[in-house]
Amino acid sequence: MAEAQARYYGRIFRVVLKHPGVVTRVTFWGTHDWTSWLNFWPVAGRTNHPLLWGRDLKPKPALGGVLDALATP
Repeated sequence: MAEAQARYYGRIFRVVLKHPGVVTRVTFWGTHDWTSWLNFWPVAGRTNHPLLWGRDLKPKPALGGVLDALATP
């Protein structure tokens, strides 16, 4: 799942970069997976891992996907 998330975020950021006049910013609603507002919502007991840093506060492959997209001209 982590690699799929990295590819997905990379694709999203490549699309964003193709439209600089339309998309002016991207917001992540949290800093790391441990504090994600999606944990336990909408289903009690469910966890979610949507952010760029994991529950252990280490960067996830998704961060690499975003950085690769930003570094590609």
